Amino acid sequence: MPKYIAKLRYKLRDLVDYLRAFQKDEYSSFKVMEVEGDDYLVAAKKLHAKVYLDRGFIREQDIVDGIISPSADPHQMHSKYFVVIDTKASRMVATARQIELRQGRGHHSFAMVKKANLYKRGLKLIRKHDPAKSIEISGLAKERGVSKIAPLLLYRAMWHRSLREKHTLWLMASDVRLFIRLKLLFGKSITKVGRVTPYYGGNVVPSIMCVQESITDLKKSLDSTPWFERPLRHRIARFMLNGLPIDSLSAKERKALEQLVSTYKPFYSGISIKPSKDT
Repeated sequence: MPKYIAKLRYKLRDLVDYLRAFQKDEYSSFKVMEVEGDDYLVAAKKLHAKVYLDRGFIREQDIVDGIISPSADPHQMHSKYFVVIDTKASRMVATARQIELRQGRGHHSFAMVKKANLYKRGLKLIRKHDPAKSIEISGLAKERGVSKIAPLLLYRAMWHRSLREKHTLWLMASDVRLFIRLKLLFGKSITKVGRVTPYYGGNVVPSIMCVQESITDLKKSLDSTPWFERPLRHRIARFMLNGLPIDSLSAKERKALEQLVSTYKPFYSGISIKPSKDT
C-alpha cells in the first residue's frame, strides 16, 4: 500500500477516535492503567525499549533481555509507569511514566535537569519546588500506527494521579507540537524553561507545568479563546476533566472548576464538581 494512502487512513482513523473520545459519553476501545504488578511493568519496559530502538533513541547494546539496561536508563528504577491496553486486541499499545524523586538526588533525580539546555531562570523556577513533590513526564512510547488518542489518555491519567498525589510540578521535554497543544489547553500553567533542542530529527521544548494551578489556568485559557475555537477546545477540556479526582483539589482549584462548569454548562454536563460525602 502506498505510504500516502496509509497516512490518510491513519488520519481518518485518528479523527474518528477523537470524535468518539470527545463525546459526552466517552467511547474508546483503549483502557489506561497505572502499573502495579510485575507482569505489566516488564511489558511496559519492553514496549519502551522496542519503540525507542525503532526510533533510533537507543542502540542494540543498550538493551538487556528486552529491557533498556539500568546504565542506559537509570530512571526506570524510580518511575511510575502507565500503559494503554487495546481491549479489542488484548495487547499493550502505549506507555509513559512519571520519574519520581530518587532518594538523596534532589532535583538531579530528573533527566531534564541534567541533560536539557535550561535557562538560568528556568532552573531557578524548578528549584523553587520541593523535588519530592515534582515529577518528570518521560518514556512516552506508542506502537507505530496506533491512534493518537492513546497519548492523550496517558497524559490525562498522569495528570489525575499528580492531582491525587499533590504533586506541584511537572517537568517535560516534549516535541514542539505537543508543547503548543498543552500550552493552548493549560495556558500560563505551562512555562518554557529552556532552549528548543534538536533531538533525533525533531525538536523538543523543555517546559514545566504548575500542577496545582492547572485547572485555574485551564479556565482562563478557555475564557480567552475565540468563539469559533471554543467548541473543540471545550470538548478537549471536558475529555481531560472526565474522572477528575475532585476530593484531591484545593479550594481554589475546586472553585475554578465550579466556575468553568457553570459558565459553560452545555459542554460539561455530567462532569462531577461535588466532593464525596467522606470529605
